[in-house]
Amino acid sequence: MTAAELPAHRRGSALRNGNDGDDRDMRQIAAHVDLKLSDALTFGTRLYYSRYEDDRRVTFSDLPTGNLPRQRRVWDERQTGLLSTLTWQASPALTVEGGLNYEQQDNGYLRERYAYAEPTDFSQAPARVQNNARHSFDNWVAARTR
Repeated sequence: MTAAELPAHRRGSALRNGNDGDDRDMRQIAAHVDLKLSDALTFGTRLYYSRYEDDRRVTFSDLPTGNLPRQRRVWDERQTGLLSTLTWQASPALTVEGGLNYEQQDNGYLRERYAYAEPTDFSQAPARVQNNARHSFDNWVAARTR
């Protein structure tokens, strides 16, 4: 709602927002294991998975020109990872730690703009696609000491 509309209809929703909404799904799972193999040797590992999907439809104003006020934003993100370490306490003054770290991401983002309609018709083809990006990230790291 605009600032002018708010006092007149504090809890209302304008016709233009009739199809606005959001479908969001978030999932996460992780497993952690820590083992004491001996008085001087420990092992730890963490495995995780995260998933985020969001389809947001929003109308910002009833401006009939252009397509800026009517948007659909879609996020599609997936992350997985593994972190494992082996730690040896050689002496009170020396600790040696080695390990493996793997991370993988696959992320997408889409922003569509829609033609004027009251309410905004998000089932129609968009007037234009402003953003359509997808990127991935793979990271491997091994060994470290302290």
